Amino acid sequence: MKGFTWVKQIGWHYVYNNKQRVLVLKSMANGTSKIVFNVAEGEVYEFVNYTKLGLNKYRKVKMTDKFNCNDTYWNADTGGYSMVHKGQFVENMSSEYKGDDLIVTAGDLGKRFRLKNYKSNLDDKVRKADRY
Repeated sequence: MKGFTWVKQIGWHYVYNNKQRVLVLKSMANGTSKIVFNVAEGEVYEFVNYTKLGLNKYRKVKMTDKFNCNDTYWNADTGGYSMVHKGQFVENMSSEYKGDDLIVTAGDLGKRFRLKNYKSNLDDKVRKADRY
């Protein structure tokens, strides 16, 4: 993680390693914070209170051990859900309700996941998805 910094700008953020911009990072909202997956380094960063921070100030990147680049995570709000599998966004999904849970089929991955208590967790927080 040596030399990693980040800056929030209008509508987005940028991560740098020793003043070189790091590309291809995926991020998810986590309430007012943001979770950023850096698969190349095998690291996950948390930008605490991201939505409340001012613009154009460079900050040191802080790693988190709450998440990793090997598992599958989801977040949801009233507009829908998104999933990250091994640090990459999951696309081409279909889903069906099973009680309060949402069962998601990720066609490109050939896998199914359970988003436990989906209907009760539309708060944009990141949670781990279970294999189904």
